[in-house]
Amino acid sequence: GPGLALAPPSVVSAVEGLLPASTWAVLSPRLYATFWSLTLYDIYLPVKGYDTAAGRVKAAQQALGQDGDHSAAAVARRRKEKERYAQLIDRLRADRAAQEARVRAVHDQLRADREL
Repeated sequence: GPGLALAPPSVVSAVEGLLPASTWAVLSPRLYATFWSLTLYDIYLPVKGYDTAAGRVKAAQQALGQDGDHSAAAVARRRKEKERYAQLIDRLRADRAAQEARVRAVHDQLRADREL
């Protein structure tokens, strides 16, 4: 949201001396510093990647049900694997939500900075 620090003020002031003064007439030092401090994680949400990973985990989880071994050890192993897959799916969802929030916050801040 507002006030998201995309580039620390110390970095912004440090970049001012890196390029000719004429540069800052068309590009602010803050935008320059912000551009170089962002990562792909900050600006892009790989929805297809998350969906593909979740699909693979769900498929592996479903494949456990096709194992014909009904021994107590096999049933216990499948139950443990199903729990592990469920935790992986939960972690994927949580990571996707966190990255989605970060991307939204960065985009909102960039829009706000552009309007200044």
